[in-house]
Amino acid sequence: MDEIARRAGVSKYAVSKALSGKSGVSEQTRERIVAVATNMGYFSQPRLQNRVPSVIAVGGEKPRISDKRSVMVLMPNIRMQNMDSHYWGRIVDGISDELKKYNLSMIITTEHSEEGLRELVNLRGVLGVIVVGMSSTALLLGVSKLDLPLVMVDHEDAALDCDTLFVNNFEGSFMLTRQLLFQGHTRLQFVGEPNFAHSFRDRFLGFRAALEDSGVRLMQDSRLLEVSSLVMEDTRRQVRTSMAELMACEEPPTVLVCANDDIALASMAALQDLNVSVPKQVSVTGFDDIDEASHSDPALTTIHVAKEVMGRRAVEMLLRRHGHPDLTVEKVLIAVHPVWRESTSARAHALGQEIKQQ
Repeated sequence: MDEIARRAGVSKYAVSKALSGKSGVSEQTRERIVAVATNMGYFSQPRLQNRVPSVIAVGGEKPRISDKRSVMVLMPNIRMQNMDSHYWGRIVDGISDELKKYNLSMIITTEHSEEGLRELVNLRGVLGVIVVGMSSTALLLGVSKLDLPLVMVDHEDAALDCDTLFVNNFEGSFMLTRQLLFQGHTRLQFVGEPNFAHSFRDRFLGFRAALEDSGVRLMQDSRLLEVSSLVMEDTRRQVRTSMAELMACEEPPTVLVCANDDIALASMAALQDLNVSVPKQVSVTGFDDIDEASHSDPALTTIHVAKEVMGRRAVEMLLRRHGHPDLTVEKVLIAVHPVWRESTSARAHALGQEIKQQ
């Protein structure tokens, strides 16, 4: 702790507060201390876990559950990750359906502190915790102190060594981009902030890898890499401003590869504002296959994510960890596949290098 304090430029008292999850330090200071501690390997030491008298199967047999009857589902980023979301809500639906198989109940909370969780929930009846979506390092460290099995869905943190579950974001984006290249598109733009979320970063990396693999030069407008999906009207305005200039160039983009469906739908609205035809002039793709994707005009080409499957798989991972706390930590990737709809079209005579299918 002395060394962490020295490297972070704070007092040992501040380090103690930050690493214990207690109040008394600012969020900025807490994150800096956690970052230093992570880099020093502070969190990499094996953590003793409470053993619960139960037998959970690793194979195909049905597990026997202990007398703990509830699973806590933590969704702290309530602004964008909530039950009303056609993405996050479906994941929670999958969690709920799988828990019913074992006569387990679900407690959904948006609490942001360990102390709050202890006050809200009788932890003696909680079998484990599933964290859905993005969470701060400070909160996750607090959750880890509860000594309960923990699974994170669509998020991971270097400070914690726990089971995580993602869709295969990289592969999905790579496959979609490669197919667009085979269709004759050579002027592609990614829309979405890579650092906004782990999934966005992997989707951008898949997009970029597909271009590099096909020998197509990345000509990315940096403004489109500042787009998030928090406020759709802001997204629409950002895309409209950038595309107004790009469409006036000698070689405008022919496709927008968006980080998720919300951004894609806002991008199509922005192009409509500019009287740009989709897909005749610019094709648009998304990722996630939310309900609105198939009902938009034109219907959105996207990557299908089996959201309910993710929820059910998260429960399976939690039960595995509950019964076998010493098993190797897993990072599970759920396969995805593209769904081709009317928002994209081939460009057989597009300018640029010919892409040869391998």
